[in-house]
Amino acid sequence: MNKITLTVILLLALSSYLISCQDYESYSSDTDTDISVGKFDGTVLKYLSAEDTELKVRFDSMMLLIENIPGLKDSLTKPERDYTLIAIPDECFHTVISNLNTFRGKTNRGKNVYLTDFLIEPFMVIETIPPVPPATPEDGATYDTTYFDYRKDLENLICKYIFRGNYDTEAISEETISGLSLQSFKDYFMNMEYERQPASGLVHGGRRQLTFSDMKGSQLQEKWIRSAAQKVDVKANNGVVHVLSTGHEFGFDEFISNFQNYGNEIDAENKRKEAYQDEE
Repeated sequence: MNKITLTVILLLALSSYLISCQDYESYSSDTDTDISVGKFDGTVLKYLSAEDTELKVRFDSMMLLIENIPGLKDSLTKPERDYTLIAIPDECFHTVISNLNTFRGKTNRGKNVYLTDFLIEPFMVIETIPPVPPATPEDGATYDTTYFDYRKDLENLICKYIFRGNYDTEAISEETISGLSLQSFKDYFMNMEYERQPASGLVHGGRRQLTFSDMKGSQLQEKWIRSAAQKVDVKANNGVVHVLSTGHEFGFDEFISNFQNYGNEIDAENKRKEAYQDEE
């Protein structure tokens, strides 16, 4: 009886050990289930123009900006260059537009706005400032001119997601301390980091993850704003594409501040001047 009991105990211990080994090996495997690697027969822009049938996401809003910002599409089709695109699913735009309109509604800033509203020619707002007594009528009024270019603001945001050169995860993972800091299309520094996440108490034992960060002009990582990719290394004919998760908000935290005053430019400018005078 004791021999039978001992045998059962040994078998249970062996079984537990094997399960533990399998669990460890599953986390240490090079095969990931959360992000995919693939080949696309076409350019990076052609990939954006098509639906990603695996992820069931489209990039129509990103293409809308690329096609309507002067010179941007032409810059991305030069045959002698490779590009790295951080693809932004349409859901990321829908979320930030919805948040913008909610803010505008709560602060009485007018009707709902949409991405196409900001793809307009630059314009000037001229405010007439009457003479201040004891000025004479001959002194006349003065004029304050403010220049607005919402399309340029969109260009600055979308170019944060576009890079010259081919930066797949192999190139990114070579920088293991704090990722790879790169100048985007408008020479703004962003960061990409590709590493394994912790799992079951194991450092770097979990799935691999590409993190894309707006550095906010700082080397202090606590100031960075991060977003994760859901798909990496889509190898196109002229570069590579990484796809952000649908939880990302386009523009990181700058979209609402850039476009909240659309249609209320004079009032917003007057408030800005009043605040500046109060500080003095």
